Amino acid sequence: MRTIKIILFFSVLAISIFLRFYHLDQLPPGLNADEASLGYDAYSLLLTGKDQYGKAFPIFLRSFGAYQSPLYAYLTTAPIFLFGLSIFAVRLLSALAGILTVLMTFIIIYNSKENNKFWQALLASFIVSFMPWSIFFSRTAVEANLALFLVAGAAYFLIRSLRQPVFFIYASILLAVSTYAYQAQRLSSILFLLGFTIVFAKQFLSRKKIVLVGLALMFIIQIPQLTLINSQAGTRRLDQVNYFSKNYFDQNGGNLKSVLFGQQIYIFNQFSSHYLAYFSPKNLFFDPDPQEGRSIPDLSVFYGWMFIPLLFGFKVFWEKRKDPTIKILLLFIAVSVIPAALTREPFYTLRVLPLFWVLSIIISFGGFEILCNLRFNILKVILLFIISTFTFVTLYNNYFILLKYERSSEYGFPYIELAKKTEELSSKKFVVDLERQSQSYIWFAFFKKYDPYKLQDQGKDVLKNYYNAADFNGNKVIGNVEIKDDIWKQEENSCISDIIVGDLLAVSEADIKEHELHREFEIPDLSGKVKLKAYSTRAKGKCY
Repeated sequence: MRTIKIILFFSVLAISIFLRFYHLDQLPPGLNADEASLGYDAYSLLLTGKDQYGKAFPIFLRSFGAYQSPLYAYLTTAPIFLFGLSIFAVRLLSALAGILTVLMTFIIIYNSKENNKFWQALLASFIVSFMPWSIFFSRTAVEANLALFLVAGAAYFLIRSLRQPVFFIYASILLAVSTYAYQAQRLSSILFLLGFTIVFAKQFLSRKKIVLVGLALMFIIQIPQLTLINSQAGTRRLDQVNYFSKNYFDQNGGNLKSVLFGQQIYIFNQFSSHYLAYFSPKNLFFDPDPQEGRSIPDLSVFYGWMFIPLLFGFKVFWEKRKDPTIKILLLFIAVSVIPAALTREPFYTLRVLPLFWVLSIIISFGGFEILCNLRFNILKVILLFIISTFTFVTLYNNYFILLKYERSSEYGFPYIELAKKTEELSSKKFVVDLERQSQSYIWFAFFKKYDPYKLQDQGKDVLKNYYNAADFNGNKVIGNVEIKDDIWKQEENSCISDIIVGDLLAVSEADIKEHELHREFEIPDLSGKVKLKAYSTRAKGKCY
């Protein structure tokens, strides 16, 4: 039996590795702008010790008019050092974090008080390994997936701390570090640690020093971020997405604008409705995230058939609610939704990965309960085979086939192909329109491996007010490519023709006639739809 258990455990681990590393550099096809920005910042930090704007070891990273948490970029310097600046290197950390989260799931349940803890832990880790949300975010470079692994590790140490209080310190450190991995953790990690100390206060009455040391370390690690709490770096993202401001209420408050305490009522309604939206069966099991760049085509967060096991799982959790592990996981559910519920989007998957992780564990408990109630082992085997086959066929079709055709533009595929074209025609000058894609420069910088010092020189004006002026200007020059918002403005005495590139709206038939343009080439996405068109211009002067 021991040998069988070892084989099964490593089989689950192998499945997890395969699902996250199979064609990692090809699926999704290309990199979205945020991935490319994280990767290029890591490249710049590795070579120069500064980000793409020239800021030395920033606490927050400027990114397209907002700020990103820096930990993912700092850690990605290692894969880029080993493998060079590539899609694989940028996504490696997220893939590893996904695998380690699966492993941590097994360890947490295996160390619980479950009667059949091995089988329960095996099923829990297996289910987490092939969840749509887990596979999708493990195969893209997202800070939230790294944060999830740190949070899962903290959960393990907190569970251990109930028997060995010193582990509370390790958990506090991981939770503190997670706040540098993803913006939402700046609130939820602190709330979770405080909630844990309240829920389990009796266990730590005789170990107050341990708690104080843990909380003190949490605070000390936060100091760099706290120094910027009143800057745009500290508040910009919340300012962009919250519904607390008077202006937002005046625009969206409706009839409540004429009611006493109307704004407070509006805020309460928004928070409660957004909070509950993250537990909606429709959002969790049947509808994909409304933002295409955050979901697998035609798949929701979980597979539809998992709704029934979730109900059974909640029943099991309620019956075992006094179990410390269950209490900690339920606390995660309650706290992890709060940051997302404070924002305008009614359902934003990326902000609540810890919630999805715990719900996946609950589904596994429900599934285990259903299997245990089946009398005949043959029925259990048949049920598992049918569900597993259906699930993996669905996953293969929707992710490994459909995604690359339906979502290639979301990952900059046309601009990546254009970057290759500009390398092939290195003697030509390209002028790229940024009207509807102001972030396009980052794909050229990434895939042309543009010298970070040269890009830093173009962005050095922001250094004097780096953390307090998030204004974004996508006008850049990357080698033989100029990205700008006025593609018709050429140098007066230009004696060579430019190649102007834009989307289908950038160049009209009237523009072609007026500027005497000649069509050079077109770039389609993977579905065959033309996304970019290139035209050559006439030279304005004579070359001597």
